[in-house]
Amino acid sequence: MSRNGGAAAPVARGPAGRPYDRIRDSVRGRWTMLTDLVRLTTAGDRWRAAGVTVMALALASSTAGTGLSQRWLVDSAMDGLVAGLLAAVAVGVVAHTMAAACGRIESNLRLYLIERFGILLNREIVGWSARIPTLEHFDDPRFLDRASLLRNSTWQLAGGLSAISELAIAAFGVMLCVGLLADVHPVLGLLVALAVPPLLANRAGLRRVRDARERATGSIRLEERLQDTILRPESAKEVLVAGAAPMLGARAAELWRGAWRIEARAHLVAAAWQVLGWAAYVGGLVAALLVVSRMVARGTATVGDAVLVLSLGTQLLVQINFAIQAAHRASLAGHVTEYYQALRERARRPDSGDRPTPARLRHGITLRNVSFGYGESVDGVLRGVDLHLPAGATVALVGVNGAGKSTLVKLVAGLYRPKSGGIEVDGVPLQQLDPASWRGRLSAAFQDGVRFQVRAGEAIRLGDLRRLDQADAVAAAERAGAAELVERLPAGYATPLGTSFGGVDLSGGEWQLLAMARACMRGDPLLLLLDEPTAAMDPAAEHALFERFGRMAAAAARRSGSITLLVTHRFSTVRDADLVIVLDDGRITEQGRHEELIARGGRYARMYHRQAEGYR
Repeated sequence: MSRNGGAAAPVARGPAGRPYDRIRDSVRGRWTMLTDLVRLTTAGDRWRAAGVTVMALALASSTAGTGLSQRWLVDSAMDGLVAGLLAAVAVGVVAHTMAAACGRIESNLRLYLIERFGILLNREIVGWSARIPTLEHFDDPRFLDRASLLRNSTWQLAGGLSAISELAIAAFGVMLCVGLLADVHPVLGLLVALAVPPLLANRAGLRRVRDARERATGSIRLEERLQDTILRPESAKEVLVAGAAPMLGARAAELWRGAWRIEARAHLVAAAWQVLGWAAYVGGLVAALLVVSRMVARGTATVGDAVLVLSLGTQLLVQINFAIQAAHRASLAGHVTEYYQALRERARRPDSGDRPTPARLRHGITLRNVSFGYGESVDGVLRGVDLHLPAGATVALVGVNGAGKSTLVKLVAGLYRPKSGGIEVDGVPLQQLDPASWRGRLSAAFQDGVRFQVRAGEAIRLGDLRRLDQADAVAAAERAGAAELVERLPAGYATPLGTSFGGVDLSGGEWQLLAMARACMRGDPLLLLLDEPTAAMDPAAEHALFERFGRMAAAAARRSGSITLLVTHRFSTVRDADLVIVLDDGRITEQGRHEELIARGGRYARMYHRQAEGYR
C-alpha cells in the first residue's frame, strides 16, 4: 500500500510489466549483447574484423554473379552471340574466383578472430568473477551450472558477432537473388517468403536444444567432478586404496549418458522441425520451376531465364540455410551472452560499501545476533551469535567438528554475509567497508590451503601481490620458520612445486608451512585468521610455530590493534590466548580465559582434560 492508503502502482518493468516495457527491455538487452560482442571482437583486431566483413560481402555477391553469368551464357548460346558468350564466361570466372579466394581468406580471418575473442572473453569472465565480493554464489547450483555453461561455451560466444554479420550478409545475398528472380517474373520474387517455414522450424528446434542443454549442465558438471576425483593426485590415492574408481567411473558414465540422451532427444525433435520447414521450401521451389517452364513453353521467358531460376533457386536455398545456421549460432551466442551479462551485473551490484578500512583497530570486531546458513538455510550453522573480539587480542575458537568455527571465520573475513544480524568493525558495519580494502588488511592460513603448482618463492609471494620482491618472500619464510624448508629444495625459491608439472612434491605439513609463510607476507594485518593451519604438523612443530606467531601477533597488536583469530582442536595451543570462545551447535556456550574456563568445569574443561588424558 502507498502512504496515502491507495495501492502502490506497479513498476512496469520485466515480465510483470506492460507489453511495451517488455519489448523495450528485450530490445535494450539485445542491444547491450550486440555492443558487448562488438567491443570484444574489435578489441581482438579491428582490421581483421573489417576484413572478414569485406570478404563475406564479396562471397554474397559472387552467388548472384554466378547465376547471372549462367543465364547470360545460355541466352548468348541460343542467340549465337560470341561476345555475349565470352562476357558470360568472364563474369562466371570472376565470380568463381571471388568465391574460392574470398572464402579461404574469410575463413582464416574468422578463425583467428574467434581464437582471439575466446582469450579476451575468458579474461573478462575471470575478472568479473573475482570482483564478486563474497562466496555465496559458489553455493548456488544454478549459478554454478550457468558458470560452467559459460566457460564451456566461449567458442559459441566468440562466434556470436561473426554469426550476426553472416546473417546480415546472407540477407544481402538473398536480396540479390530475389531481385534477379523478380526480373524474370515479379511473382518469383515471392520465393523469399519460402524462407519463413525453415526459419520458424529452426527457432522451435533451437529452443528445444537450448533448454535441453541447460537441463543437462548439472549432470555434466557432476560428471566432470567425478572424473577429476579419479584423476587428481590429491584424491587418487584414496580412490585407489578404496577401489572406488570403477564405481565412480560408472556413475560418471551414467551421468554422461543421461545428459547425452537429453540433448539427443532435443536434437531429434529439432531435426524433425527442420525437415518440415525445408519440405515446405522445396515444394514452393518446385512450383516456381513449373511456372517458369510454362512461361518458356509460351515464349514469355527464355531458356536462360529457366536456368537462372533453377540456379538461383538452388543458391537461394543455400543462402537461406546459411542464414538459418548463422541465426542458430547467433541465438546460442545471445543466450550465453545473457549469462555473461548476469555475471557482470552481479559483480557490479552495489551491495557492498565503499568506506575505507581503518588504519588501526581501536575497539575491535563485534557480532550482533548473527545467524547464518549455507544455501537457502537461514540459521543452519550459526544461530544468534553475540561476540566481541577486542582490538589487539588473540582469540581462540574451539569446539567439536561442525560447531560453526570455520563459518564464523568466513563471516568475519567478509567472505559470506550473515542471513540475519550484523558485524561491525570499530562500530562501522562490515558491509559498508570496501571489500577490497578490507581484504587487503587480512592475512589468513587455512587447513585446506591451496597447493599452488608454481615456484616456491611465488607460492609465498601470492600472499600479497603488492610485494613481489624475492626479499619479501625470504623475510616471510623466515618469520614463519619455513626458510629452512625452502633452502633444502633443489633450486631454493625457484623450485617448481607439485608433481603434475614436473615439480617437487611436499608433505602435508610442508605445504601448510608454506601457507603460513604466505600468511606472513602481510606484515601488519588488522586481522590474522588461522583456521586449523597446522593440522598436518606434529605437536612439537605446531607448538614452535604458534610460539613464533604469538610473538608476531603481539607486535602487530601493539602497532595496529591487530586481532588474531585461531581455530584449533589442540587445546595446548590456546592456553595463552586472551580469549577462548567455545562453540557448540552454532551457539556460543562459553567464553573467557583458559584458567577461567577450567575453573568453571564446563564443556571446555571436559574437552581439555579429555585431550590431556589422551596425551598422557
